[in-house]
Amino acid sequence: GALCPGGFRVWSLPGFFSPDDTSPPVRCYPSESCEGSVESKGSLVGCHSNYTGWGCSKGISNYHRIIPDDEKSLCVACSDDPIGDVVRAILIPLIFFGVVTFAIGVMEESRLDSFVSLLVSLQQLIQIALNMSDYLPPEFNAFVTA
Repeated sequence: GALCPGGFRVWSLPGFFSPDDTSPPVRCYPSESCEGSVESKGSLVGCHSNYTGWGCSKGISNYHRIIPDDEKSLCVACSDDPIGDVVRAILIPLIFFGVVTFAIGVMEESRLDSFVSLLVSLQQLIQIALNMSDYLPPEFNAFVTA
């Protein structure tokens, strides 16, 4: 994770972090969080714009990890509408369970399995798309977050 230009100097490669040019670099999680210092010929470039802290392990202000307390998770921007997020976090599961409960009451067992599998798959795809919205093309992002 380093380039040794000579002497006691150690320049970190992208994906690695070092607080100075004499300390051995440590791996960053995710690797995109650290820019390394090789390109700047030893000056401390440090963390990608969304990250801060030792090993670029924390999101900057108004950023959070997709999976809290998972150091390998990407940092993404916080929502501008926290109340809307809470309402959606409550309403979407209620609607989901309401639809499943209704389906249990009216559908045959053989069709019910397929229906529930389809709903769960759709829910997972939507959640993945929402979590990755910062990394998707703008056209797709507009569709997912609408």
